[in-house]
Amino acid sequence: MLAASKRWVIVATGCQALLTGAENGVQGMYFHTGTLNASCTGYAVLCQTGTNSYSAQPIYYGLLFTHLLGTGRFLPVTTSTAAKTGGNIAAFALKTSSGGLRVMLENLSPERLNATLRDGKHAGSATVLSLTGPAPLATSGVHIQDAAVGADGHFSSGPPDTLRCTPAGCSVTLAPYSAAVVTLG
Repeated sequence: MLAASKRWVIVATGCQALLTGAENGVQGMYFHTGTLNASCTGYAVLCQTGTNSYSAQPIYYGLLFTHLLGTGRFLPVTTSTAAKTGGNIAAFALKTSSGGLRVMLENLSPERLNATLRDGKHAGSATVLSLTGPAPLATSGVHIQDAAVGADGHFSSGPPDTLRCTPAGCSVTLAPYSAAVVTLG
């Protein structure tokens, strides 16, 4: 629920929460997380692994992945899933300042899902970055394009995957409980 002041207190994580807030004009979000400590319990953004040494936790990856989507103007998105799969997908689209299109898809189900992006304009190639993890409540093993945040805080994702798009659309396969940022144009 959004408060009249457009400030939202979030006690959860995920790209969907961040983007739903942004799409609805939220000006800031507060992520209530566990205490920064060496026991790495709770749902902390960082875990202390030594003196002045930390490791990024799953919530950090969700925040970073949302950042990688970039900025732009939100566009309306319509989603549908095959009734027999019961898939649950969230989708957000941005028109970038350079005129490109970026779409974030989040598979919120335990099944692999195939999604087709259709805008009727983009044909050719598109790039895809993926956020993956072992389970929805994982406390480790989360990666962006098979890369992890380094102990020094440095992050460099692996090379993006490439999709071939036709006027009929771009097909994207999403692993269970994963997300993808697709860049077209």
